[in-house]
Amino acid sequence: MELNDRFEDADEEEYLLKIAPGNGRLGRSEKRRGRLRGLAEETKPKWDDRKHEITPMDIEADCIMDDGDNLEEDEILDNTTTAAKEVIFDEKKFFSAPKFPGRVLEEAKAMIYDRIEDALRRLEAENGNEVFLKYRQERRKKAKTDKDKQQQRLQRNLDDFLVRGDPRDYQIQLLNIALKTNTIVNLGTGTGKTMIALMCIKEIRATDQEHKQTLFLVPSVALAIQHSLTLQANFPNYKIESAYCEKSGSQNSKKRLMNCDIIVATHGAIMDLLMHYGDMFSLNRFNLVVIDECHYACGSHPYRLLMNKFYHTLPPKDRPHILGLTASPLISFSENYSDEQLSGLLDNLEGTLDATLVSASGLQESFSEHLMLSLQSKTIEEEVLHFQSTNRGRSIPSAKNLLLLPSRYREFEQLEYLYKEVGPLVLRIYSQVVRRELSQNFFESESNEQFARAREYLKSVEDFCDQEVQTLPAMGRTDKLLALEELVENLIENNEDERATGLVFVERRIMAVALHCYFSHKRDVLLKGDGWKIAVDARRDLRNTEKERLESLPYEHSSDFEDSTDDPLHVHCPGNNRKRKVELLNPQLTLEGLRVVERGTGQNPKSKKRSSRLESSRVYSVVLVRNPTHIFNSLSLAQHKLKDTEMTKVQDTWVHKDTNLRETLAALRSGDVNLLFATSVVEEGLDVKACSFVVAFDGINSVKGYIQMKGRARHENAKFFLLHDPLASERKQLDLPTAREMERRVDYIIEKRMRASDEDAVLFCPEPSPLIDGNSEPNELSAIQSGLYKVGEAAVDFHTAKSLLHRYYVSLPMEDMVRQKKALLTAYLPSFDNDKLELPTHIPHSARTVLLPDEYKGRSKKEKEKILSLMAVVRLHRHGLLNERLLPLNKKDMHRRILNLLSAEIQRSVHVPKQRQVVNSDESVREFYVYPMRQHGTLLSLFEGQLKGQGHMLGLLTLDPIHTFEATTVHHKEFGHVTLSLGEPTVVVCTPDQCQIFKEIFSLLFNHRWSRRSRDLFYEFRDRNEAEHLIQPYFVAILSRTLSLDFEMMAHIIDETKRTFQQRQEAVAQTVRASTMPSPRIWSPVYSEFRQYVVSGSSEKTCNHPFPRTDEGIDCFRDYYKSKYGLLVQEDEPLFEARCFWTCNTSLRVSPIQESDSSHDALALRSILLPPSLCVEAPLADPHIALLSLFLPQFLFLFERNRIVEGFLRHCELEAPILGSYCRRVDAELLATVLTAKSCNREDNYDTWEWLGDAVLKLLQSDSLLKSQKPKGFVEFLHEGDLSLLRSAMGSNERLAKVCTRFGIEKFVMAAPLARGKWIPSPLRVRKDNNATRELSETRHKTMADIVEALLGLIYIKFGYDACREVGQELEISLEFSDLDSTAVGVDHKNRDLENAVYSCTDYKHFQSPQLLEEAFTHPSAINTTVPSYQRLEWIGDAVICLCAREWLFRQCSDDLKLKDLVMMEDAVVSNETLALLSMKHGLPHYLNHRDQMLPGRLESYFSRVQGGSGLWNTDPPKTVSDLVESLMGAIHIDGGYEAGQAAAKKILAPIFEIVISTAMESKSTLVNTLMHPKRALQEVTGELLDLTSMNEVACASNASDSIRVLYHERWDHPNHHGASNISTLTFLNNPIIGVADESLSISRNRACLLIVQALNEHPKLKERVAQCQSRIASLTTSPFQADASTEED
Repeated sequence: MELNDRFEDADEEEYLLKIAPGNGRLGRSEKRRGRLRGLAEETKPKWDDRKHEITPMDIEADCIMDDGDNLEEDEILDNTTTAAKEVIFDEKKFFSAPKFPGRVLEEAKAMIYDRIEDALRRLEAENGNEVFLKYRQERRKKAKTDKDKQQQRLQRNLDDFLVRGDPRDYQIQLLNIALKTNTIVNLGTGTGKTMIALMCIKEIRATDQEHKQTLFLVPSVALAIQHSLTLQANFPNYKIESAYCEKSGSQNSKKRLMNCDIIVATHGAIMDLLMHYGDMFSLNRFNLVVIDECHYACGSHPYRLLMNKFYHTLPPKDRPHILGLTASPLISFSENYSDEQLSGLLDNLEGTLDATLVSASGLQESFSEHLMLSLQSKTIEEEVLHFQSTNRGRSIPSAKNLLLLPSRYREFEQLEYLYKEVGPLVLRIYSQVVRRELSQNFFESESNEQFARAREYLKSVEDFCDQEVQTLPAMGRTDKLLALEELVENLIENNEDERATGLVFVERRIMAVALHCYFSHKRDVLLKGDGWKIAVDARRDLRNTEKERLESLPYEHSSDFEDSTDDPLHVHCPGNNRKRKVELLNPQLTLEGLRVVERGTGQNPKSKKRSSRLESSRVYSVVLVRNPTHIFNSLSLAQHKLKDTEMTKVQDTWVHKDTNLRETLAALRSGDVNLLFATSVVEEGLDVKACSFVVAFDGINSVKGYIQMKGRARHENAKFFLLHDPLASERKQLDLPTAREMERRVDYIIEKRMRASDEDAVLFCPEPSPLIDGNSEPNELSAIQSGLYKVGEAAVDFHTAKSLLHRYYVSLPMEDMVRQKKALLTAYLPSFDNDKLELPTHIPHSARTVLLPDEYKGRSKKEKEKILSLMAVVRLHRHGLLNERLLPLNKKDMHRRILNLLSAEIQRSVHVPKQRQVVNSDESVREFYVYPMRQHGTLLSLFEGQLKGQGHMLGLLTLDPIHTFEATTVHHKEFGHVTLSLGEPTVVVCTPDQCQIFKEIFSLLFNHRWSRRSRDLFYEFRDRNEAEHLIQPYFVAILSRTLSLDFEMMAHIIDETKRTFQQRQEAVAQTVRASTMPSPRIWSPVYSEFRQYVVSGSSEKTCNHPFPRTDEGIDCFRDYYKSKYGLLVQEDEPLFEARCFWTCNTSLRVSPIQESDSSHDALALRSILLPPSLCVEAPLADPHIALLSLFLPQFLFLFERNRIVEGFLRHCELEAPILGSYCRRVDAELLATVLTAKSCNREDNYDTWEWLGDAVLKLLQSDSLLKSQKPKGFVEFLHEGDLSLLRSAMGSNERLAKVCTRFGIEKFVMAAPLARGKWIPSPLRVRKDNNATRELSETRHKTMADIVEALLGLIYIKFGYDACREVGQELEISLEFSDLDSTAVGVDHKNRDLENAVYSCTDYKHFQSPQLLEEAFTHPSAINTTVPSYQRLEWIGDAVICLCAREWLFRQCSDDLKLKDLVMMEDAVVSNETLALLSMKHGLPHYLNHRDQMLPGRLESYFSRVQGGSGLWNTDPPKTVSDLVESLMGAIHIDGGYEAGQAAAKKILAPIFEIVISTAMESKSTLVNTLMHPKRALQEVTGELLDLTSMNEVACASNASDSIRVLYHERWDHPNHHGASNISTLTFLNNPIIGVADESLSISRNRACLLIVQALNEHPKLKERVAQCQSRIASLTTSPFQADASTEED
């Protein structure tokens, strides 16, 4: 059924389609087999022959299970699922990569290797970087060029819309009136209404001291675009914003609308803003409202509703100024209306707009004669062209017995209309076009056979028309068509002196398109050199033929003879005879009272001598109608995914395409097009300045249409032509004299009213309806009585309720295919049945039916629907399904609602920290635990001996004992494996002065090891008042060989570090004078002070010694330092032996590198020679002490990690005792892992725990929402989408982060990595006097949220789901709930067969609430069911399966696989493909209650793919099939609780788990490769080198290169121009490789990716080269500013 049969007008249909996502078409449906052929016809709903509208009773009859013929669909579904149960499914085969036939694979590999090799050779060349960069630059350049062209087009359009010239006197006088009072300006088209509006806007804005906005109202989107451009062109300094359709939907759009100067809006858009956003938009914020085409402000038009509801309800002082613009103030009236009736209609218009009508004619006394003549010169010449219709008594072939879709029958009825109106020649040409474009496209709802029969029918119409053209005179063209053709020939073809442009108005869009095709065909024939008989001669031949036929008829005295209806010229009138019939053929026929020019016998005086044949054509036509693709289904170009050049090529020849209004009018102005065929889309308001003549092809239906049509002729000396059949009596149409007289009468009345003395009469102001406030418990009946339902600043009334109801229905979750098909979408729209309305099935049965009150049952059908819609809106809002703006719920609404449920907004609590021991106090003594910090390694010990140290060691001083510190082995670049551990503690008592020494030595050693001197970043001890750190303060000191505190050594080190530069330089000089060095020291060159060397003594060489390298111009060390650094040294100065300083790494990772040899030479410390005159001693010059601090950061990091865990446990005991009690029973190291973010440690962190905890939280919150008593009042009314939004808001990162902060958990998150500048020991801080001071950033919201989920995952694994429930309620991340289903209601009957089927696949039986089982198998499309649809069960079942799969993968695979692999495996295990396989295996679709017409065919196709071994990602199952598994798990979970739900999920997923285990035992890599999605697998290898493009076969055949070959299952071929498949093509840097075809778009993509991946896996070298090129290109695209210039190692 067409959607426009469901709506009141086209605007509502257009609005609905715009707000429905995915407006394009899907791929062609699968081939139907066996009994499935013709299913779309046989199972179609019953149609009402009069209105083509599905009635609810018909739908009910189609869906009731009885013995009728309509059960075939269910029988097919039964047969398919029964067959599925009898087949043994091979899950191993399903999870195996599909094997391509050997020959096919070999050919594919040859093509792939050859074409990738070619591209790689260019990339691997010297200019390979340039090749790729040029490729990227071309893409960016093209995008920039397109943007520049768009800007240029916009500027040209603005120039076209610039109003030039000075205003006329009458315009100035009308402006003065408009500025004084509210005014309706009535001027003919082209006489300057727009200029008056512009001047009025300028004057009012200039005098407005409040700087209010201006509103420009228009009735259509086309006019909104036009007036927006006009305002932008003439007011460049004003902000102009447009509001129409989706343009005003987003929050950003609303902000722009609020902040602009002028708003151009359609009535629908402004109504939406005023109704739902009354706090942001109201009419009192405007200084002026300009209403274009204001004659619509009558009846039930939104203009009138806007004025009555939002203008007249304002106090007079707050009302905006009103300026109405119209060329025809009355829309529809009869010629029999009296002047009093016409005046009454004008009164109503003035009253509604609160304005006075004025026109130029009423100002005549003030005009000079010259100005009056100028105004009258705007009147165009009007002429009538007579034609004589014929009735041949024949019809085109019938399509009634072709078993087509109902929509096809209605479409083909239009062809009969063309045949009657313009003849077989036009119909033949148009049928050829339709058949061609239909063959290049597809229609989802049809089977292949139906689609083929439709094309065959069009061919039969062509053949019929061919015979007609050959036998009928004038090639089968009607006199009406020839009259138009003759006019075009005279004004365009033969008129070479003038450039004429014409506009032809028709009633039906198919006529406009057909005439365009005809004139285009005529031009093509003439271009080929074939002549064309001119219309005037063709008309003469036609009339002569008809005359001869009439003369051959027998003489009849009476006109009422038997075959009178076959007489083409017969007029049913008493007294008619043969003479009268012959006279009607006289071409000089005239009408009394009007000069009529009959152009059939004359010539244009400016044309040359007429020839009998045309040899060329000057006619270039275009068509402009609404939605030309809707004339016939399957004519849209929307699904074509082509390149711009390819799309342009197709669009040049495509007829049924959406035409850009702006570009079309621009082509008319430029002369590229000189004949426009249009419907009413350009009849009103649009400016067609280039138009020199207008033709009303189908006559005049109203005065408004007459005024608007002739008003499109804006050119000087323009003419208006009316095609009129004086003998026609089939329909009531206005003739030209009547239309002109009616226009004159209205103008006279307006003029008379302007001249009347009582101009100041009080205008009519309708009384506003009383409002019902939604906050005072409104009910549906009171809303009906008031006609309005108001909540805060939002309101809905009778006229907007149905549109809002449609918006709600379209917001419901549904498959993309449903959204993209009108026929399927209609089943999900409101279903009105006389006196009731059925709401969606997710709403409980008790509230689902809206019944019309008895007192309104006598109303019309339209009124009943409005009343029911308003009642439904009230009910939806009262049950919480609409927000406070009376709009469908969004994520923000859900977030706000869940916060209100749980509590008020979570605020950060004030925690009183535990009293800490302060080491900075003035107490006399303090007791410390001293732990030796041992670092042991073979090479490290060897090097310590070479440094000749005194056996010192670092010690860790703490205020309380350390309970756990496990020995940790780290790897060092030079010293190999080193083990870090703490020795046994000793207890010492220290004075405050000694504590000060500890602080100084701690900061000194840590700065030496950790500071980044290049960034001027140093550390100091915290002040005594800084107590926010979580760990008790501690110190680091130096211990002697006897493990006692060596204060003497510490004092010596502190003193050394305080030396000046000169003192350190003098220390080096003393060493040189002493000629001996007792122990090694650390020196730094003066030319690079941050570089340090361990100097062991003199080398007995001087600076005159030959330099070891053979550098040019450098003979000795003296030359080197002079050349390199510009420094002079003495020739005899000794050189000292030195080794480069060791690497200061920060890794905690143990490297698998084999331990090096223990000899001295194995140390990777490079030796050099240094001149002492160029060196100074380092501040910390003792190399042994420096070596002791090498692993100081690692020691402290591990120590603080343990202390954070201990602090977290103590904190939880106070703030979250339930959480603390569970965490206290967990291993400390495991708890530390859970508290460690990935940013802190990439190897050992919470990521897998967070992944598991996310699933736990998902199920926990699903349970609490469904089973808790708090949200019960509104949750049971929510559909799946709303429930998902609610759960998402409940578990959002923002909210979990607030929970983390609320309980103080964020302080214990270890997020800073062990790296310089990022991690700092808790006793220290960055020195405040640093130039580059920066504090560590706070923990991110995402990290804090992850910690909460990771803790849940840990508790779930260790203690189970019930423990998580307790913790969740304590942390306020879930609600308290019971295991009993609060929404389940028992039923009297049980479906034993269904229970047995469920038991066989889940081991669960004896449902306590059988209603849940029935609900689990109720599709959203089902009707007359007492249970809701399965959406809420599917929603919770998704959480059940998710937790089951993640827990199993966590326990089985988390030790061996990374998180990304676990996520990939989960995606495969719980994918729609896998769940659909399980559903089919157990025959679950057999029990589905639905009325989805397409499900059986899709199910059969899926079944055949699974049996054919297509693999996991190549089956494309219907989502409904997989939904059954989820809904079943949800039903079991609610009925039997958590344990039952998880057991059932494990049971049904057991075959999948077995496949995973068996594959993993073979190879982990094989497991990952098998389950990974093909697109992801290909992306990991090729990155952006390879592009994947999908399109239908016709488009691919038209645009693909000749070299590309396509794989059709098991054969290679080129794309077929008449094929119906979808093709996915792969290109490597714009070089086409291969294509893969399939009926399913997703399968064609996946198979193409699999083919490339399989080929590359069998060619490892090529795969490696591709990966290298991808890495190379990735480096090219990385910005140099993104790289960190500093390194972690010195």
